[in-house]
Amino acid sequence: MAKFKDFSFTVGDDGDHERLTAEIDYQQTFVAMLTQEDGFENLKLELFSPDNPDVAIHSFPLQDFLMAIDLAKNKLTQVSGITPFGDDVPM
Repeated sequence: MAKFKDFSFTVGDDGDHERLTAEIDYQQTFVAMLTQEDGFENLKLELFSPDNPDVAIHSFPLQDFLMAIDLAKNKLTQVSGITPFGDDVPM
């Protein structure tokens, strides 16, 4: 098991997928899984509810989700007038 702040993850064979998966926990609660059923270049992110960790509530391409987060972050930065490096860093 690997850890990063409040996140931990394990990579292995979950028995439900043909290829290896990565299970992601947040504060010791299972919240997401990366799957590579369509190939490593097409990873999918599945999100799970703590109330029902046996069924994914959302599943979408990881790259699309990462791009959406990046675009939303950039829009928040633009709209709020915050510089990406903080207000105290000269540009």
